[in-house]
Amino acid sequence: MKYKIENFSDLEIIMITINGTLDQEMRKELHLKVVNDLTVNGYDRLLIDVCNSTLSHDFSTSDSIDMAIYMQQFAMHGNTKIAFLCAGEEDARKNFVNTAQLIGINIEYFINQDEAIEWLCKHDVTSFNKEYSSK
Repeated sequence: MKYKIENFSDLEIIMITINGTLDQEMRKELHLKVVNDLTVNGYDRLLIDVCNSTLSHDFSTSDSIDMAIYMQQFAMHGNTKIAFLCAGEEDARKNFVNTAQLIGINIEYFINQDEAIEWLCKHDVTSFNKEYSSK
């Protein structure tokens, strides 16, 4: 597995591009790396590009819950916006995004990078928090 972390300072976005096979421990390790970069730069926008990666096994709902809780514990809260970029409709990854949204993480699933960046730059965090706190 290889990854590259980029800082788009003009947009205040950190982007991580992941290539290769990912397991749950690698996901957690990479999460800590990007949280550090977000903190150091004072950003609250993250673009995760997993278009060229695969999961090491079929991730279950409990895997999704475990990862979402892990992210929430380590600085992924309603003020952090995450665009999750995939190559297409991937059920396991879409399930993860849905699970993360249910526990209050401001994350969306995209298959187009331009749309993901547009959402990161324009999305209103306040309306997200109101929408999910009323459910």
